[in-house]
Amino acid sequence: MGSPRKGDSYKLTQLIETKLKYLGDVELKYIFLGKVNLGYCRGCSVCMKKGEEFCPLKDDAFMIREEMLNADGLILVSPVYVHQVTALMKIFIDCFAYVLHRPCFLDKSAMVISTTELSRLEDVLDYLEFNARLWGFHVVHKLGMIAPAFEQALGYRNTHLKEIEEAAKKFFDALETKKRPSPDMYDLKYFNALKVKVKLHQKQYPYDYSYWQEKGWLDKDYFFDTHLNVLKHFFVWVIVKRIERTIRKNFT
Repeated sequence: MGSPRKGDSYKLTQLIETKLKYLGDVELKYIFLGKVNLGYCRGCSVCMKKGEEFCPLKDDAFMIREEMLNADGLILVSPVYVHQVTALMKIFIDCFAYVLHRPCFLDKSAMVISTTELSRLEDVLDYLEFNARLWGFHVVHKLGMIAPAFEQALGYRNTHLKEIEEAAKKFFDALETKKRPSPDMYDLKYFNALKVKVKLHQKQYPYDYSYWQEKGWLDKDYFFDTHLNVLKHFFVWVIVKRIERTIRKNFT
């Protein structure tokens, strides 16, 4: 929960919780980022060079990661504050920069939630989805509400109450089945871009390289076994070559 108070985004999350519990035996654990100790990322890159355990910030980031690893799924929530996620949510995301290089939530599903008074709802939902997806989560739904309209406009409220029910069902089914869809072009582009970076920056970020080597990803087309047709194989080849040229030109 990225809000410093229990406002509209919290109420929306509670509606999702009610629907989830109606569908089956589900327990939500709320982590309010305003009540935990998270320091500001210093950009030292120690987590990528040596490992996250060497981070100079001795805060609650590891505790939160363990909660996420032990859970079946994640709901990432932030209202819109001045056209972006809250400062609390940004601090939290910065603390997990190394997970963008070393995804560790590939067996889990997620949904993202945001509320706004009027603007930038899609921008915040997209940003939350972007990070959850790159951490490895299968993001099954983005749920956003214009809070005043939800409270005051009956038509808007009824439409979105139906969306809440559908979102809860999609998330519940994903938690139950634990099935992931095949990677799309975006997934393949990100995986291969990251693989090229990890290989070419082996000396700069040795811990990233050893992690990928241990996972067996350096010689794969994706994080997990999946069938790629000829078109996707060609697309991946083109992307890899383009990224290699760019990195070699600018960083070597």
